[in-house]
Amino acid sequence: MIVYILVYLFISLGVFWYEEVPNSDREIVKKQNKYIVTNRQVFLFCCTLVLIVLSSIRGDFTADYAAYTFDYNRYLGANVKDIFSVYNRYEPLYALLNYVLANVFKNPISLFAVCSIIIVGAYVNLIKKESVNIALSLVLFVTVGVYYPSFNTMRQVLAAAIFSMAIPYVYRGDFKRYAVIVIVATLFHKISILMIPIYFILRMKVSLKNNMILFVGTGVVSALYELIATRLNDFLGFSYSFESSTSSGMQGSTFKSVVVYIFIGLFVLICSSWIKDSPKKNVNVNGTLIWTALYFLSMNLNFSVRLAYYFCPFMLLSVPAVLRGISNKRTRNFATAVIVFLLFVFFINAYSGSKYNPYYTIFS
Repeated sequence: MIVYILVYLFISLGVFWYEEVPNSDREIVKKQNKYIVTNRQVFLFCCTLVLIVLSSIRGDFTADYAAYTFDYNRYLGANVKDIFSVYNRYEPLYALLNYVLANVFKNPISLFAVCSIIIVGAYVNLIKKESVNIALSLVLFVTVGVYYPSFNTMRQVLAAAIFSMAIPYVYRGDFKRYAVIVIVATLFHKISILMIPIYFILRMKVSLKNNMILFVGTGVVSALYELIATRLNDFLGFSYSFESSTSSGMQGSTFKSVVVYIFIGLFVLICSSWIKDSPKKNVNVNGTLIWTALYFLSMNLNFSVRLAYYFCPFMLLSVPAVLRGISNKRTRNFATAVIVFLLFVFFINAYSGSKYNPYYTIFS
């Protein structure tokens, strides 16, 4: 666990530093006609680089690693015409990505490196632009977010990362551009197409009535999960198990494994009034509630964890926004410290006895 702990501690050091400074990460200081990168940007760059490298050179300690490597090697020397006909296990753009990388670099590390760059880059870029406490969002990203699950369900998280690029268009009410990015994500993983109608749910105004509709809807889905999931599986050609056992990455299906996600959702729901009313607030809070509901559903339906990946960005932005709404600085710092500590405890408990521990590189 030493590698994971060091990464966590390094990122968490910036939580209170970012809290002290306004959200102006993109600002640069002009001095003697030269642009000097600020310390905050250096910190963010270092965090990004560490996360990309850690993911790129990871060893084969996850279940899907060998499968990704095997499929990558199938594209070595393959004809272009065979990409979508013979090797049709994957969606077009993901298949094309494998083909190009396999025939240019001829080493599967190139696939993991490129996917890591896209995944980490997409989330960091969104956090950099939209979060009120970038370091806290990064702490959430590596504890209850999709960073470590991407070591296993890489293609799924890759599609979710591409979807995250559409979130600013939800804020602006630009459905056309949102839909274009969702379609691109669908060409990496077909489940992404389900995000098209979600646009309208995300845009709903946060209110008691709408929240009740969401939770009642979650209850109905939970009661009918097997029927709905089976029909969805048959229609879209998925091959997921709908049994209540651990299926993808770290996410399990017991109450113990999802209690932290439920706690975060309730925290955002109860304290959402601390966030200034705006379209961004509606989108982020609604997205966080859906994220929580999907993890709650995972106690019956593990497939919902994969859907939850798409709603992770909203949680990454909502939690810092709620904390920023605490006017008293000491109270705010205390609440932030408690959350950072609890996230650390959860992280250690969840990963210490998992297949992710110990971490080793592909060169080991």
